[in-house]
This record gives sequence, C-alpha cells and structure tokens, in this order.
Amino acid sequence: MKIVQQVRAWYSEREEYLSTVCNKKQIAWTEADDLDGEIVIGLDAPMVALSVSIFNNGRISTQALNKASKEMVSLDERPLEPDEDLAMILDCYVQRLVPPG
Repeated sequence: MKIVQQVRAWYSEREEYLSTVCNKKQIAWTEADDLDGEIVIGLDAPMVALSVSIFNNGRISTQALNKASKEMVSLDERPLEPDEDLAMILDCYVQRLVPPG
C-alpha cells in the first residue's frame, strides 16, 4: 500500500476523534498510486494548527503553529525509515493538539 493510501486509511479511522479535538480539519491528496503522490493533512485545534505533508517517495514535512505566540515550529522534515509506523507518527502529532491536563 502506498503512503498516500496508508494516510487516507489512518485519517478515515480517526476522523470522528479528530472532529472532537479540532475546530477544522482537511485532507487533500494527489496521485495516490504514483511515486510523486502527496497527501496533506491540516488540523486546526484551539491552541495549535498542524500541517503534515507526506509524499509517496517517503518524505515527511510537518509544521505546527502555536496560536498564542504565533511561533511556527518545524516538527519533521526528513525521509521516513522503511520500518517506521506511519500511524504511530501521525498519532503522536495529533497528541500535540490536545492541551495537557
């Protein structure tokens, strides 16, 4: 299964939960079966906005915006390792949207 297809499946499985922690959410993809294919997830929570771009060629790029400080932070900009669990990586990003406590 290509990366775009894996991320679409992850998003579909968690869409209901994402609706509870995000004010807005979106997903878009191109060329799901092509090596140049890309998927982008945008998640907008009360305190943090998150953008995740993952490419079928194995690159991931993730940025988070702290809404209070207006600080943009790059969380990831790298190639994925072949044995990395993509669902676990995405779940860790989502945890950043939930305020502690």
